[in-house]
Amino acid sequence: MDNISTLTQRGQIVIPQPIRQYFDLEPSDRLSFDIEEDKIVAKPILSIDKAMGMIKTKKKVSKKEYKDAIVKAVIKKFKNK
Repeated sequence: MDNISTLTQRGQIVIPQPIRQYFDLEPSDRLSFDIEEDKIVAKPILSIDKAMGMIKTKKKVSKKEYKDAIVKAVIKKFKNK
């Protein structure tokens, strides 16, 4: 297995380049960590900027309008709880 990294004294690791490229990870991207049985599982968190363009529609909206719509949806979701 070539994708080996070392944990530093501060608890940091470097994600090997082939894995960063495969998941299109860039500096400041976020990951979530979970425990599954006896494994540490890291999953990329999709940012709004990377999500832009994934949903196909004929309606054109700006990034600000897109982000505002997401904020409104999140507020509505948590208001109902």
